[in-house]
Amino acid sequence: MDELKRVVIDGLHRSGMLPRNATIATTWAKRLEYGYPVPYVERNMHMHAADAELRKLGIWSRGRFGSWKYAEIAVDL
Repeated sequence: MDELKRVVIDGLHRSGMLPRNATIATTWAKRLEYGYPVPYVERNMHMHAADAELRKLGIWSRGRFGSWKYAEIAVDL
């Protein structure tokens, strides 16, 4: 788990998503046999930034939590 944290933090630094001089207050990890990603308020902002970088590498994100988004639709009944 410590090696995984190191690799993830290094990747965040190398990608520019986490400045080298940033202070990491804490890390948390938990291994789950089965998990389900839950969208959150800033999801679209982060998804767009990650998607833009992946597309530069020729990787097009698709699937349940890839480039697809949910939309709220108001309906008057």
